[in-house]
Amino acid sequence: MKKIILLATILLTSFTMNAQTKVFRGTSSYSSDVICNLNNGKVYKKTTSYSSDLICNINGSKVYKGKRSYSSDVLYNVS
Repeated sequence: MKKIILLATILLTSFTMNAQTKVFRGTSSYSSDVICNLNNGKVYKKTTSYSSDLICNINGSKVYKGKRSYSSDVLYNVS
């Protein structure tokens, strides 16, 4: 379920990746309920933006695992 929410959020915000976007649990807007945040084409855990907390990154129409951008690390390909 979390992967579906994350993927939907990535797809919906892929065109507005210049600003930081926070993804909240349910209908909450409390900072303690942040699931992840998106910043410059990268998805980080909770509210951090440390490279060690990087979940995945987006390059073009592909979503890659962690910091990597190798073809073997593609999680999703959006066409």
